[in-house]
Amino acid sequence: MVDVKISALPGADALTGNELLAGLQGTKNVKVLVSAIRAGLLNVEGMDPPANDQSIYYTGTAWDTYIVTPVGRTFLAASTQAAQRAAIQAVGLAGDETVDGYKTWNSQHTWNLSATGQITYGQPGGSSTGITLFYGAMNARRRTDIRARDVDVLIGCASTNEAQPTQFLSIAHSNVKPNVTNVVSLGLPSNLWTQLFAGNTTISSSDARLKTEPRQLREAEFKAGSAISRLPAVWRWLSRVNGDGCEPEGKEARKHIGPTVQAVMAVMEANGLDPFSYSFICYDEWEAEPEQWHEWPAKDAVLGDNDEVLEPAVEAGRELVQPAREAGNQYSFRKEEMLCFMVSALAAENDALVAKVDALDTRLAAIEFGK
Repeated sequence: MVDVKISALPGADALTGNELLAGLQGTKNVKVLVSAIRAGLLNVEGMDPPANDQSIYYTGTAWDTYIVTPVGRTFLAASTQAAQRAAIQAVGLAGDETVDGYKTWNSQHTWNLSATGQITYGQPGGSSTGITLFYGAMNARRRTDIRARDVDVLIGCASTNEAQPTQFLSIAHSNVKPNVTNVVSLGLPSNLWTQLFAGNTTISSSDARLKTEPRQLREAEFKAGSAISRLPAVWRWLSRVNGDGCEPEGKEARKHIGPTVQAVMAVMEANGLDPFSYSFICYDEWEAEPEQWHEWPAKDAVLGDNDEVLEPAVEAGRELVQPAREAGNQYSFRKEEMLCFMVSALAAENDALVAKVDALDTRLAAIEFGK
């Protein structure tokens, strides 16, 4: 017989079980039928050969058969499926399971949580490792990255769908900062922080190299600043007085000091000044936002072979994750700049008074000298 490589042999037709193969049985070389190999593999004590629509599996303690449907799906009890997964250290598609030890993925790995949610583990960008979260339908998803670096952790949300975040919050062992300077705000006019607790006052950039040449107040500004310093300035928050979201405090509510924005604007307009041309006058407005809910469907309980509950039933439900917000607007101050405006005006007023007093002293001295 001419030697021919296996790869050079012609392809086989459908196997019938009558094909001969070479084998080693004990110390003898033998010929064996494919059908005999199959029968030998199924020769397990205490088990009959499976029917044509069945296959065999090991439950962890014994051999058994399961039905194979025309579409290839198997019908196994939930507890049996769990035993099979445990035998090969696999994880099921549903239910609570414990996975022990370290698991290593050699490349980026994605988990689809739902039709509108996805998590990607791996390298979301640059020299960092971390997690990428997607929310929304495919091709219209909002992306959020959590990236771990050697010196900090970055958290960033993309501004448009499918885009990679460019603005990040950096959290290091000694500071929290934006990754790009002077771009990201803390809070919104419609979403305020209650308090800022700090060991020192805030530091704002005031470098002369970044500014136009400063000038003195003009006469209209001087008059407006002086008048603003004399506006009524003692008040209480109505929310504290009336108990809007808290216990009503009435006259026991704490007093605050400073004029209202509307009163300051009226003074500036009375002196021919445009309030909004000065940055210490602020106005913001926002659109209404509906409530946002997280909803989940009902699920039947999953039972085992002996009717034990593997997964409890879940009732349909929902929870509020973002309250509704009415459309609104609000006036506010950059108070430090307004105070500088007022101080400059009062200083100019004081200088004018000092000049008048000096002039009077000079005249009085001349009168006294004339005597």
